Amino acid sequence: MSKFSIIIPAYNVSDYLDECLTSVVNQNFSDFEVIVVDDGSTDNTGAIADRFSEGYKQVKVIHQVNQGLSATRNLGIKASEGDYLIFLDGDDFWSDDHFLSDLNFVIMREEVDVVIFPYTFYYDGTTTKEKLLNTSNLSFDLETNCNELVTKELIVAPAWNKCVNRKLFESTDMYFPQGFISEDCLWCGNLLKSMTSYAILDNPQYMYRQNRQGSLTNQIKKKNIVDILKSIEIGLSDAEIKKLGKEEALEIYYAISFISILPFVSKYKRDSDVEPLLARYKYLLKHSAKLENRFFKYTGLFSRVFGVNLSSAIFERLLGIYKKIK
Repeated sequence: MSKFSIIIPAYNVSDYLDECLTSVVNQNFSDFEVIVVDDGSTDNTGAIADRFSEGYKQVKVIHQVNQGLSATRNLGIKASEGDYLIFLDGDDFWSDDHFLSDLNFVIMREEVDVVIFPYTFYYDGTTTKEKLLNTSNLSFDLETNCNELVTKELIVAPAWNKCVNRKLFESTDMYFPQGFISEDCLWCGNLLKSMTSYAILDNPQYMYRQNRQGSLTNQIKKKNIVDILKSIEIGLSDAEIKKLGKEEALEIYYAISFISILPFVSKYKRDSDVEPLLARYKYLLKHSAKLENRFFKYTGLFSRVFGVNLSSAIFERLLGIYKKIK
């Protein structure tokens, strides 16, 4: 058993995987394992992973026929043995070699379900922009104030800025939904539903690479929109939500997801897969005023007043501005 399992899905990232793995094996904390899942890469990704496996005992490599990100992460989860699981995409990297020791310090101080940390947008190796967490006046009490996790955007997609206790993966909901390309939306919603405690490590050392050619995060298509709407549908259909006392928090969480797709939805708003789900979940906009992120707050409020159809058409025209400030 290791303290941490770092799960790295890797598909055709040969230009970046060396930097990614180097940032992990150079950590000054040694009680960890790395599981690289090569998802049927057609470049040198698999060979690079194998080279690290030969040079570092902590690195394990699994090669599989291409199955997509969710299946790749799920295989890594099943193969892992660590007390805590961390996801790291193969084209990203950690900039701080004390990251794992700092995480360990937080967990040793108080064993929690989840440790959340900020991250940094990384543009072509020349420009960075930190995405910091709003930690002001946090109560850290999920029983009485679960809403603060979502109004302050502490629990939102992505999956890779969270360190998660293995015990949460005893629930099948904590595996990634297969067939989705916006899988983090539902996964983080399930995390919010399952977690009972959390801590913050205020270190934006995760370098989130931007504008990589071929990256799925650069492509917003109909399937992205449908997957997010279906994630909302699945996430809010759980009969246990009311018993957990997290109904409002989950609605606020999925309200952010709903608002986030509005600038991209105009061309699909009459689509038979999109239109009924847009109509069904537009009620989530009622939570807009609770959001501390001013962009999401005012986007949601505007859409509630003027309607989703008109608003999405206007937002599409302003898409360039949206991409700069999101």
